[in-house]
Amino acid sequence: MSTNNGVFKCYRGDPILTSRTKVILPDISTTNSSYVRTGDLCRYNKDGDIVYAGREDFRVKIYGQLVEPEVIEQIVLKTTDLVKACIVRKEQMQEVNNEYLSCHLLVTSDVDSQDLIHQIEVYCRQHLPSFMVPVAWQIHSEFPLTPSGKIARKQLGEIKPTNNIGHIQTDVSIKRLRQALQRVIHKHAILHTSFHLNTHTNKWFQRIEPLTEDNEGFAFVISEGVENYDEISRLITGEFSIQGLFDTERGQLVRLHVVRRTKTPLINEDLLQVNDIIIFSIRHEAIDGSSVGIFLSDLAQSYDTGKLMVDSNAISYLDYTIYQSGIDRSASIAYWETYFDGIGPSAIRAMSRIPSDRSWSLNPYKITMPIPIIFHLDNNITSAMIKCARENNVTIANLCLSCHYAFLIQLTDEWDHAVDCNVVKRPLEPEAANIVGPFVDYIACRVALNEKTNPTFCTLLEKTHNTMMEAFDHLFVEEDPLSKDLTEMLNVDRQCSDFQFDEMLQDVTLDNNARLQLLLNPSDGMPAAIWWRLATDTHFGAYVIYDSKIEKLSYAFVFSTATYEQSTAIRYATQFQAMLERIFGEKTRPIDHQIKPLSFWLKQATTTFN
Repeated sequence: MSTNNGVFKCYRGDPILTSRTKVILPDISTTNSSYVRTGDLCRYNKDGDIVYAGREDFRVKIYGQLVEPEVIEQIVLKTTDLVKACIVRKEQMQEVNNEYLSCHLLVTSDVDSQDLIHQIEVYCRQHLPSFMVPVAWQIHSEFPLTPSGKIARKQLGEIKPTNNIGHIQTDVSIKRLRQALQRVIHKHAILHTSFHLNTHTNKWFQRIEPLTEDNEGFAFVISEGVENYDEISRLITGEFSIQGLFDTERGQLVRLHVVRRTKTPLINEDLLQVNDIIIFSIRHEAIDGSSVGIFLSDLAQSYDTGKLMVDSNAISYLDYTIYQSGIDRSASIAYWETYFDGIGPSAIRAMSRIPSDRSWSLNPYKITMPIPIIFHLDNNITSAMIKCARENNVTIANLCLSCHYAFLIQLTDEWDHAVDCNVVKRPLEPEAANIVGPFVDYIACRVALNEKTNPTFCTLLEKTHNTMMEAFDHLFVEEDPLSKDLTEMLNVDRQCSDFQFDEMLQDVTLDNNARLQLLLNPSDGMPAAIWWRLATDTHFGAYVIYDSKIEKLSYAFVFSTATYEQSTAIRYATQFQAMLERIFGEKTRPIDHQIKPLSFWLKQATTTFN
């Protein structure tokens, strides 16, 4: 807003239009002043200054979400120096009643248009939510201008969507998609493996099921009339709440769900429209995050070509498991038996002392709507954490895990915590590069500190790092859930926490509900980066997303509604940020991590929060 005396074109003599723009606000003086709505959007930065954030009249709504085009334009301009300016607009395809974003690029030199657009698209997908990535692109040598010298946005013209990962320009046939999926399932036997219980031994066993006319290897569902973003969110979340989602006895571990955005009668019921959604759900016993890319690549090849090459001599997941079963694990088994025996009741008691609104023991784990609290760390905090990791010669993952241990100590006032770690470990041999399957190892990481010795943060960091590195030396002892005794699997009294990270992949196996909610919060700007799952138990989880390209750390605390309220979730997230601010804030010197006791940081963080 601005305040001064002036006459504006089109407003004089129009009291209705003037009333929409002119407002009376109490000024800092004793008189009331007249203000004019300029249409500029502003925000407070961390220093309390008001900074320009875009134009209100440029703001658009796409897929039910408010979008600031200037945010997208800034990302595009960061991609390459070849683009001198860009304009992002919302377009409308009248024939299918579809809205989408387009981007006009001003390029002053001769370039390969396709290569440049592909480069920008890839960068945008890495730094923007999917719904904010433009799907139509056009390169200009100059932009049309208004008499006042501004860019004439309305004269840029409409651009039709181009072919990209999120919006397919050619028609998509449901029938052809189902045939393509069946070929992929046929290629990877793990995707049509049935699970059965031997009632005599209380052991689970698997059997590869043949694909027939009566069993195409997957479940198929169609939903119609799912129009807005909230409906999509509820529908996809519901995928993980449906009882009997998979028919494990018939080997149906894959579910194909086609979501039509409209109920309008179609000329061809077999074809999908722009913005229709395809959802694949696969049981975690059959796949992990490292296999998702392989699955989608095979599916694309199968759909495009109508066939999928199957090498009968290629290594399968069954071959891998047979190879693993032949490894001598006696040393690792002995190590872990001793390790588990050493985990005393204090570590177990510590987890049960995490404050909650409702008792964990009275609310055993079940699929519930999660409460995700997502926040991004300040650049200075992130830089300090990365610097601390480098100075102490540890990974970012171990540093983040150490921070989580510190938070558990603060919550429980217990200094002995045990965490179950789920580690995605895909074989590095080239022969295994295209195997689809669950490549997961289990590690127990116990960190016990003596409060009386006044351990420092560096002590905690060193202890965590050494424990994890020692555990990595015994990764061959894979805990196959199918080999467990049934009574052990049904033991709900055990309270534990999990830890999972993967430095190689953009997507790792996470708790489905929690991961889904992260992906369904694009307005929070979750980067398509490396995912680390930190210290997740059955009711409370903390996820860290680290984008190594721009050195950005983002957190998501996920709470089960069975035991936590929204207010408690927000309070914990705020308290954790206060702790990080104290440990890695601007006033903290690197030497402080070595000389000041850990209790100093935790006490001060609590005081700051309170």
